Amino acid sequence: MTLDDLRVFAAACRTGSLSGAARELGCTQSAVSQHVKRLERELGLSLLERHPRGIAPTSAGRLLHTAVTEGLGRIDQAVRRIEEHNTLTRQAHDLWERAQTESRRIGQLVEAVLATGVSWTELGTLLTCIDEAPPPAGPAAAVPSGVAPAAEKNVHEEANTRTLVPAQGAGASPQPPTGELVPEGTPALLFQAYSVVSASTDQEMATRDLAVALGRNSNTLGPDMCALLREAGVERPNGGQIKARYAGNGKRLPGFTTACLKEPIRSS
Repeated sequence: MTLDDLRVFAAACRTGSLSGAARELGCTQSAVSQHVKRLERELGLSLLERHPRGIAPTSAGRLLHTAVTEGLGRIDQAVRRIEEHNTLTRQAHDLWERAQTESRRIGQLVEAVLATGVSWTELGTLLTCIDEAPPPAGPAAAVPSGVAPAAEKNVHEEANTRTLVPAQGAGASPQPPTGELVPEGTPALLFQAYSVVSASTDQEMATRDLAVALGRNSNTLGPDMCALLREAGVERPNGGQIKARYAGNGKRLPGFTTACLKEPIRSS
C-alpha cells in the first residue's frame, strides 16, 4: 500500500468513476484500476462497487475514504507549513548575509574616515548627530564621489549641528547657535564647543554641562579640549576655573569661557 494508491482511491470515490479519476490525475484508467486492486488485495476487502453509471464505495470503502481524505488533508497542510518554514529560513539566511555585507562595508568606511585624520571622538559625535538628525525635508543632495571628501563634509556638518544647551544656575537655556561653517584649520570639536558656550547666558560652561550639550563623555571632553587649547598656545585664566555654581556650594568649577575658546579660532 502506497500513498499513491490512497490518492488514486480517494480520487475514484470523489469523481464516481475510474475514468474521471484518470482524467483528474492525468493517468490511464488501467493505472487507476491497478491502484484500487492493490488496495483491495492487501486489505482483503472489496472497496468499490461497479454500477452501470460508475462506481461507489462499499461500506469498508467509505470508512477508508473518510480516513484517507482526512489524512491527505493533514499531509497537505503539513507540506505547506514545511514549505513556509523553508521560505522563512531562506529569507532569514539572505538577511543575515546582507547584514554581514553591510557590516563589512561600514568597517571599511570607518577605516577610510579615520584615514582622513578624523579622531575616534569626532567620529562618535558625527554618528550620534546623524542618528538623531530629523529626516530630510526634500530630495537628498548629491554625494561627492570618494569617501574622504564625503567624510570631511560630514565633519563640517557635524560642527554646525544645532545643539540644545542645559540651563546653568538661574539663567535660562540659551538659544541654539545658528549654522556656521567651521573656519579652515579649526578642529571641529573646538568650534563646536565655542558655538555652544557663546550661546549660553553666562558666556561660560562647566565641563560636565558642555559634555552633555555635545553628547560626549565628560571624563574625556575636558582633556581633549585642553589638549586642543595647548596646541594653539592658549592658557585658560584662573586655571580653567569658572564662576558656575551648583547647590550653592560657592566653589568654582572647571570649564570654558567664550573668550578663551574664541582666541584659537580667531588666530587659525
